[in-house]
Amino acid sequence: MAGYYQEYETFRLVVDEALGGGGGSQPKPNESDAIQSFDQLAKAFADVGGTLG
Repeated sequence: MAGYYQEYETFRLVVDEALGGGGGSQPKPNESDAIQSFDQLAKAFADVGGTLG
């Protein structure tokens, strides 16, 4: 039973971190940093290795 609990807890922590959790150590996003245009979105997507079209 302890093994299953440890697997669940590890999974929970990974998902929490992936979805932006992490205990609040990161600052809140600033509204002025929000993407305002498609060009900005395309650049941000390319910066993380994605492609459009």
